[in-house]
Amino acid sequence: LMDTLLAHGVFPDAPAALPDLSWADCLQRLEAAPGRVSERQFALLARDHWYRSEEVWTAAACDPGPGPLARLADSADWYRAHLRARLQTRA
Repeated sequence: LMDTLLAHGVFPDAPAALPDLSWADCLQRLEAAPGRVSERQFALLARDHWYRSEEVWTAAACDPGPGPLARLADSADWYRAHLRARLQTRA
């Protein structure tokens, strides 16, 4: 996900590549900035979580589609604008 977001220029002023940190290093950085995101929330975002969802899609009578990465190119402009606006309100 992060590589795809970087490839679409979603993050303003982002480096060409993010550092490859160990899980322990990530948690250490998270602890250095307390209050914004819990360790549990971070783990849900940062680690791969796979759930069997066939029954949900069958019950909903919907096709799951190609997934979020396949659609990100169409949404990248919105994400860029949203992040820029948030950064401007913080400045």
